[in-house]
Parts: sequence; structure tokens; C-alpha cells
Amino acid sequence: MAVNHAESPPRLVPGRLLAATHNKGKVEELKALFEPHGFNVVSALDLGLEEPEETEATFTGNALLKARAAMRAFKVSIPHAGPASRVTSTAPCSALKTP
Repeated sequence: MAVNHAESPPRLVPGRLLAATHNKGKVEELKALFEPHGFNVVSALDLGLEEPEETEATFTGNALLKARAAMRAFKVSIPHAGPASRVTSTAPCSALKTP
């Protein structure tokens, strides 16, 4: 059976990942998960990004705020970063490839 690559979900390519969090504990957890697979995890704190105010009513809503703030800071656009996105679905929320 042939695989239709046009419909395949996007995949992260090893490189530099930005964790849109200022929580050092979360960053250490992400490093333990991603660095063995070739990713260099850096946090919003490491890069001096401002921490957005958590104004949403849910964990996911606040996570999306942080991910979007990081995306704006780096002028990154991710086509699949809508509500159903896996890119912004958990705690530190955004693992964005940065230059």
C-alpha cells in the first residue's frame, strides 16, 4: 500500500527546540525526553523572552498563549498550529524549531 505523504502529519526534525516556558523543571524534563533524539532544547527563559500573563481559564489555553508568544517573538508561522495541533498540545507547549 502506498503512503500518501501529502496527508502525513508533520514531524519534528532534530535541531534546536524552543520550549515556551520559564519553568526550569519543565525544561529539564523536556531535555531528558528530546536530547537523546538529537534535539537541543532551550527555554523561553534561556532566550530572554517575556513570560505572557496566564489569562486563559484552562491549562491548554495558557499553553497556547505561551506558544503563540514564542512564535511571534521568532516570527514563526506553523500551518498546523490551530486548536487541534499537536505542536501546542501539552505543558511547555511549544517545541518550535528556531534558527
